[in-house]
Amino acid sequence: MTASKILIREDTAPPGDVPPAPDAAWYLMGGIGIVFLIVAGVDLALAWYPADFGNTEWEFGTVTTTLGSFPLFTTAWVFLLGAAVARGSRLQVQVVSGFLGLVALLLIVVGVLFAKAIPAALNSSTDPTILLGLQRAIARTSGQAILYPVGFAWLAWKGWRHSSSR
Repeated sequence: MTASKILIREDTAPPGDVPPAPDAAWYLMGGIGIVFLIVAGVDLALAWYPADFGNTEWEFGTVTTTLGSFPLFTTAWVFLLGAAVARGSRLQVQVVSGFLGLVALLLIVVGVLFAKAIPAALNSSTDPTILLGLQRAIARTSGQAILYPVGFAWLAWKGWRHSSSR
């Protein structure tokens, strides 16, 4: 297997270039992963505060907002897992994998909450334009509610398996 061409350049680099530093690169990836996690975490927390469980309009809007803003949160976790794997830290890989598994479970709960709010959302209006917007939101959020937990569970499983290998 050959070395990665992304973080490790070939030895034929022109003179004067900065030498490759994969350890520093993964440290930077982990650092920005933490920054992304904090930014996304605050954004997600604000979407859920103040909580109004039982109000189907709030539940529908909150879940739609949450899953719509999940790409940065997901990117943060991928950076953190990648950095932990690259550094070879079993504890970091296991901690990140555990959190990924927990997020997958929470996403299943969020998906159920969303599914329960769909009938009320569809019955909230008879205006065709509003219904079309609701149908699009339902389609998008339903896909995210299925794929995100699968992706997070897969990352958790792969990370945990990696941490258990020698």
